[in-house]
Amino acid sequence: MRPIRLCLQIVNRRWRASVPLAGLLLLGCGGGGNDNAVDSAIATVDTQADLALAASLYRDSARTPAGFYVEPQAYPDRLSILFHVQQQDIGITALQGAVCSDDFAQALSWSSAAATARGYTTQLASTTTSDWFYQFDRSVNDNADLLIINRVYRCSAFAPADSRSAEFGVINRSPMSADALRFLAEYHWQFSQFNNSLHAVVSSSGRADQGAFEHELMRAHLVRGAGAGGCDRVSLWRWGWALARDTGVVRESQTFERSFDARNEAGSVSLCGG
Repeated sequence: MRPIRLCLQIVNRRWRASVPLAGLLLLGCGGGGNDNAVDSAIATVDTQADLALAASLYRDSARTPAGFYVEPQAYPDRLSILFHVQQQDIGITALQGAVCSDDFAQALSWSSAAATARGYTTQLASTTTSDWFYQFDRSVNDNADLLIINRVYRCSAFAPADSRSAEFGVINRSPMSADALRFLAEYHWQFSQFNNSLHAVVSSSGRADQGAFEHELMRAHLVRGAGAGGCDRVSLWRWGWALARDTGVVRESQTFERSFDARNEAGSVSLCGG
């Protein structure tokens, strides 16, 4: 039975591997293999993947994996500020978080109020209605190179919860789907604190059971000088999302996975410790 257990260990580590695993899978699942050789192969895969991940974080060259949601760039020649209208933008202090509406006129009014609340005098340039939100593109009166883009969720698609709540919000689109949850998870990442340098999403994957759709972003964060001996610390976290099929309620969670130390000396990246 031991070769089967080893095979599962390798498969469970596949999200960490940036090198082909076909040969390792054969080694782990074959009959009568050398256990020490398999354990060594697993360690090699982890080391190579960790090194590649650390190098990517230092370069800040790719924060998301292939196929991850990419925000369209409608104005590549202009500086734009994109945000969802928040409760406090429109004078609601009892609640925290994004707003939603199915009334276009109300959403338009909120868009103008939100721009003003953030210190911008703007004129409406264009509007867009998507499956999830209303978008308002606003030119800034005293800065021709700057564009304010703000959005209001459509309640019929997604109703955000108070940000202090245990819930993230409610998906109201029917039928419930794994694709809807994946969009919400990947879309929300771009508005989070994790869409910054020294952060990356390693993988984005989902699964479904009878009661819920689930999606997980495996994210990495490098903190300079936080490791042993002056090295930098790379921490990996599971950012979990769950969508209840019966209610549409979405919950999220952050679970620490593991960490390792690395250093970058004059562009040469290496792992610290044994």
